[in-house]
Amino acid sequence: MIDAIVLKIRDGAVANRPVYIAVGINLEGERDVLGMWVGSGGEGAKQWMAWLAELTNRGVAARPRS
Repeated sequence: MIDAIVLKIRDGAVANRPVYIAVGINLEGERDVLGMWVGSGGEGAKQWMAWLAELTNRGVAARPRS
């Protein structure tokens, strides 16, 4: 599962920034957080592609639903 949530983050000044989250579920139904990334601006396709490419490079593979 992948999603994003917008949080107020203080980095000198307070700003609304997206936090991208990827959660994996194994065959036994156990969940594991695969990654969390703080974006610099709005939630966009380029950001999602960068995070998904990173997960792929780390060896995460999608299993099609049956």
